[in-house]
This record gives sequence, structure tokens and C-alpha cells, in this order.
Amino acid sequence: MGALKQQQNSDSPGSDKMRNLDVPEYFVIQFQVPGYSMTQYFKMRDNAVDDKVFMSLYKKFCSGDDDFRNSRIKIIPNMVSGGGYMVKRMVGNKPALLARKIATEWYRGPNYIEMDIDISSSYAAGMILSAVIGVTKKLTLDLAFTIQGNSEVELPERILAAARFHQPDLQSKPFIEGQSA
Repeated sequence: MGALKQQQNSDSPGSDKMRNLDVPEYFVIQFQVPGYSMTQYFKMRDNAVDDKVFMSLYKKFCSGDDDFRNSRIKIIPNMVSGGGYMVKRMVGNKPALLARKIATEWYRGPNYIEMDIDISSSYAAGMILSAVIGVTKKLTLDLAFTIQGNSEVELPERILAAARFHQPDLQSKPFIEGQSA
């Protein structure tokens, strides 16, 4: 089970516990793709405060510098369906330290930590995106994020955030008034 979950209601009973621990209650992920920006908000589960191992690593992760976070944030892709053989091979399903391959920026606010992922910063990610963009309406992709555990004390790793992308349409963009075509 993951320590963070996507949730809309922020007034949960565990909110006071989280504030007392001096760790962000929200984990925000922004994917920046040429022509698109997608932001996801994940809220800490109330019972995560009871997981001492996770909370210790999460606190270290949030209070660390960008280099520390970049050396620990891991992405776990899983192509559930669609896309065909080549796309499945390109996306893969192996965990990877995300910030080693893709430019990632971090922002920290009073009750959140945000990771901005610039897909266009990586040639390989750009190639995967160009292969995937034509078939996105036919695929289902799961993406999970975890903080890499580098010692026995930090294991097992827990899912920090996860989302399923089911048949997203990346080829149609809404026209915004005042925007040049």
C-alpha cells in the first residue's frame, strides 16, 4: 500500500498529526510535455504517520536538497494494455531513478513538495513520447513513484504516489481564446 493517495478532500482527521511532524502533507507531480502540462496532487494517508520507517525516509527526502531527492526519486512504469509491442518495449516496466535521465525541479511550500518533470529534456523520453502519442487513446499506463531505499533500514520501499492513465488523448488540445493557432 502506498503512503500517499490521490484525494480531493483535505480536511481529514490526520491533518493535525501531519502538521506536527513537519513534513508536507501533499506531494505534487507536474509533467511538462511540449504543448501540455499535467499536474497531479497526492495527499498523505492518515495512517502513514504510524509507519516510522517511511516517515523517517520521507522527512529526510523532503528536507534534503535537490541532489538528494534526484538521487532517490524512482519511477515505476507499467504498460497495462494497448500500445503494441514496440511501445511496450520502449516504455518498459523496470524501475528507474527518474532524475538521472530527465530534468527535474523541486519546490517546497508550507504543506507540499512539488516535482516538475520536463519530458522534453531527455532525448530518450522524447522518442518514447513521439512513439506513444499516436496510440495513447488505446493504452492504459500505470506510473508509480517511490523513494529509493539504500539501506536495510529504508526497506522495503513504499509507493509514494501512483496513477493510472487510461486512454488519454494527447493529440487533441483545447484552443484557448487569445492564443495563436
